[in-house]
Amino acid sequence: MTRRSPPAPTLPARVRAWLGLTQAQLSLYLGVSQTLLQAIEAGQRRLSPNVSVALLPLLLQLPPPATPADPGP
Repeated sequence: MTRRSPPAPTLPARVRAWLGLTQAQLSLYLGVSQTLLQAIEAGQRRLSPNVSVALLPLLLQLPPPATPADPGP
């Protein structure tokens, strides 16, 4: 039986972790219910276009993703 790796954090979860926000704070900022934000972070719902637009200014504050080192020849 193979083990699955845990799912990667969603964009809202990464934003919350980086900025130190609670789900209640981020859901208020995004204009959605905390229940909807929980479902998005759990992978049960997708980001709507409106939520994506609202999230964009916060996403721009995240550091760039780490890139794997070039192993060379």
